[in-house]
Amino acid sequence: MYQFLNKYGQVAAFGLGLLIILIFFGSVLSGVDSFNGLDKAGQLQSGIFDFGLGAAMFLTILCALAVVFFGFYYIAKHPKSSMKGIIQALVLVAIFVVAYFVASPAESGLMKTLAERFELTAGQEKFISGGLTTALILFGGAAVAFIVSEVRNLFK
Repeated sequence: MYQFLNKYGQVAAFGLGLLIILIFFGSVLSGVDSFNGLDKAGQLQSGIFDFGLGAAMFLTILCALAVVFFGFYYIAKHPKSSMKGIIQALVLVAIFVVAYFVASPAESGLMKTLAERFELTAGQEKFISGGLTTALILFGGAAVAFIVSEVRNLFK
């Protein structure tokens, strides 16, 4: 299976995407005149775009599952060379866990207003704050690594 996907995977994915696009355009173009004749409420209730939306969601889920499956497949097949990636993933999870437990729900100001408007629980607020803190730490790390590598290259 791996050899087949390695050899023909991109062509198969392109072909599947092209087939879905052609089916979608065919269904939309065949009903576009009746769709344009509807009033706004009727257009909102129309299912003319349902196939395209469903196909996009299906392909997104299929790709996500393939990434996870082949990631685990590679780790199982090559555990020694995967250790660097596993350690990096564990560090990323550790950063998020620390950021999650350090975060506290907003008690006043704009963040409190937004949390009330969107009816966020304290756990959801901590999850969002942990994710944002993790993203900012990763951004800062990338910026520092970029600057250090450029300064290092300057003196080479």
